[in-house]
Parts: sequence; C-alpha cells; structure tokens
Amino acid sequence: MPASVEPSLRERNKAERRRRVLEAARAVFKEFGYENATTREIATRAGVAVGTVFVYARDKRDLLMTIVNDDLEAVTETSFANLDGDQPFLEKLIALFEPRYRYWVRDPEISTFALHETAAARVKDVPSETDRFYRRRGRMLERIAEMVEVEQRAGRLGTPDDPPTIALFLMGTYLAHARFWLSERDPQVAEGIARLRRQLELAMQGLKPP
Repeated sequence: MPASVEPSLRERNKAERRRRVLEAARAVFKEFGYENATTREIATRAGVAVGTVFVYARDKRDLLMTIVNDDLEAVTETSFANLDGDQPFLEKLIALFEPRYRYWVRDPEISTFALHETAAARVKDVPSETDRFYRRRGRMLERIAEMVEVEQRAGRLGTPDDPPTIALFLMGTYLAHARFWLSERDPQVAEGIARLRRQLELAMQGLKPP
C-alpha cells in the first residue's frame, strides 16, 4: 500500500488561510448579523487581504454556505454512522434529523439565513456552495430512500409509493417544520423534535379514517 502523501507547504498554508477566513466569517456573521456583515471586516478579522477572501468564496452568500456545508457534512456523516439498525423506522428518522436541529439552533443567525438562501435560490444559477448544499441533500435523500426500501422489503412499511417519493415527502416534512421552528422566538430542540415526531407519525400513518 503506498505511503500517504504529506500535503505541501503551499497546500497547508492555503488550508490555514481558508480556516481563518471561515472562522472570521462565522464570528462576523454572529456579531453583526448576516445582512450587516462585510467582506472587508471578515478579511480584517482573518488577517488577509480582501481579495484573498474571494479565493475561497464568490461572495458573502458563498461564505455563509461554505460554513454551513462544512458543518452539515460532518453532522450528516456522523448521524448515518451512528444509526441503530434495530430501531423502528421512525426512531431512525429522528436520529437523523435531531442532530440537525441541534446544529440549526447553535447559531440561529447563520442558520436562518442559510435556510432562507437555499429556499429562495434557483438551482440552475446559484453559487457553487449553494449547489453543493443541494448535492448533499440529494445524497441524503438517496440514503433515506434506501432505508425506506429496506423497511418495505421487511414488511415494516407499506408500499403506497416508490422509496424516492416517500423519502422526498419525509425530507420535505422535516425541512418545512425546521423553518417554522427556527423562526420562533426561543426555539427549543426538545419541543421541536416532539412536534417533528408527531408530523412524521402523521406522514407515516396517513389521514384516512380507521
């Protein structure tokens, strides 16, 4: 097996500047708010030229989405890795979505604008980091669809539709609720998850009379 290749000094320096820029952007967004934050202030905090900021992001929105993407990719992978295969399907969904609620509430200023930006952006002409957000969401949908298919084959879920359609419905339920929940004055994770659980139960049980 070939030995791992150590990153060059140039690559390490680039990675360090990226880290400083993103840390500075996160701090400025939290202190001034997303709308009032400026790339000049971010550059000053990071100790780099303004032009250097644009090496790592096209604009302020791209900076915001880079932060969110880096965070959510870690949250998503950890959530899937920690899934208990013996849990009921509803509990698996809660295990996937609850860490996201804990993430969203950690930095409400960043989260609110990130959810707004991704909801308002058009896929075909959004900046690259927003496109990266959608690609990751697509991968998550595929993985949820795989979970649905496993449950259907085991007879633990009905088959009213194909797994991708069901996964999209479940993901849409989470996204809609997360936006409503985060807009509250003081969003609490436990309350949000309890309401999401009930909505997912309704989604899975349907509204047909008994």
